[in-house]
Formats: sequence, C-alpha cells, structure tokens
Amino acid sequence: MDVSLPETHMTWLGERTLVYQCGDDAPAIADIISRLGIEQVENVVPVFGTVAVYFRGLADPSLVPSEVFSQVAQAQRTKNHIVPVLYGGSDDVEIVCQRLGVDEGELAEAHSSATYLCKAIGFCPGFPYLQGNYEHLSTLPRKAVPAVRVPPGSVALMGSMTGIYPIERPGGWWLIGRTPLMIADESLDFFPISVGDTVTFRPIDSQEFEDLKGMRLT
Repeated sequence: MDVSLPETHMTWLGERTLVYQCGDDAPAIADIISRLGIEQVENVVPVFGTVAVYFRGLADPSLVPSEVFSQVAQAQRTKNHIVPVLYGGSDDVEIVCQRLGVDEGELAEAHSSATYLCKAIGFCPGFPYLQGNYEHLSTLPRKAVPAVRVPPGSVALMGSMTGIYPIERPGGWWLIGRTPLMIADESLDFFPISVGDTVTFRPIDSQEFEDLKGMRLT
C-alpha cells in the first residue's frame, strides 16, 4: 500500500524529521499520530498549521499511514479556556493605547471580546501563542527594546498574537494585563493549554485578582 503524501503536503527537516502541512487540522492529526504508538517516532509536535514528526533514527514516511489525514473526527476534542485578566498595571498600556487610538477601557473590551486559537506552545514551557480574530489591535510590532523581566501571568500583545507568560522571562511583547492563575508548571507537568485549544479573556478587578491568585487554569 502506498502511504506517502503529495510533496506539497510533506517536507523533510533534516534526516530525522518530517513536516506535514495540515492547516487547522494540525492538532487533531498530531493527536492521531501520537496515539498510533509508532515505536520509531520520538515526538509529534503541532505548530502553526503543521505537524512535525520526529524519528529516533532516519525518518521514514511509510511509517505515517495516509489514513490518519482522513481521521480527524476521531481525534480528541479541543478545549476552550477562560482566562481572567486584570487589565492595565504596566507602563506599556499607555503606549499601546496611544498607538492604537483607544483608551484603556476600549483596549480591554476589544481584547476580551475576541476568541483566540492556540497556534503553538514555545519560547518557554507552557507559553501559548494565541491568534486573535481582531483587526484594529493587530498593528503593534515587537518592542524595540525588550523588557528584562516580565512577571508570570502577564498577558502580552504583538500583532495578531497574544501570549501569556507562565514564568518570569525577558520579553519583547507589549504587556496589557495580568492573570492571577497558574497557566503552566513544568515541575508538575501541568500544561492545560494545547495547540488547537481556544482561549477567551475575562476582565476582572483587583479584588478578584487577589481572590484567584495561585489557582490553576482549567
């Protein structure tokens, strides 16, 4: 049986990795391949509409059956995560509002009214790259000078992407708020947000921020 894919759908990344172009089905297809339990496959990673299959030895396209690309409906369902956010509280907010021509309330309303799709996890363990469906907030470039320390829980904006810092890190995105929740913990193997999940943000006040501080994201 020929289990190869058209060249436009599969590329080699070195000798040990195959990359499949899967569009929005990437998370589901990655899940299917992972559940096959192929002994020679070391890891399967969905990111930005692609699935990278890492082999323990030389990559072998014949080990990934073409049937998996028509079995998307059988994959695990994705989740929607509601992330509470205390908007404001950083020096970036005033600059962001000036550049976008909005006030803080309008910024919070616009940002929290969008639905975000997790396109990748990276940069540091548990950092979600969330693509939003807004237009007038998508004109911000990266900062010219990154911040040396970004507090954990910071919600940051850059172009059409939003990120949430799970731990303190340097960062070049614009900080517009902060969530009190723990969104990832490598030591506990706690990573609730997966590629393909959706995220919505819920504005909260300072009292609710204190009430929710340290709780886990579900």
